Amino acid sequence: MANHDPAAFEAAARAVGFLGFGFYPRSGFISVDFGPAREWGERFPIRATAFAEDSPPARAVLMDARGVGIADARRRLRHFEPCFSAVVSL
Repeated sequence: MANHDPAAFEAAARAVGFLGFGFYPRSGFISVDFGPAREWGERFPIRATAFAEDSPPARAVLMDARGVGIADARRRLRHFEPCFSAVVSL
């Protein structure tokens, strides 16, 4: 959890239906389950500084900069699939 906000992680897990949360700040993880609503362990301490926003993967930034959408990228990759399979089959 060193590079993620534990409170945001918990909120996201609750939003999709998880109800059980175990907090292990010394080990750096949160246990999440679908069991009955319950919590155990001690919560993570509040950080003095906020976490930075997650940035998109570099390939997504490059594709956007070049005006290439996901569908177009997939179409282009399908064009090269026979070439890749020929190389792999050697």
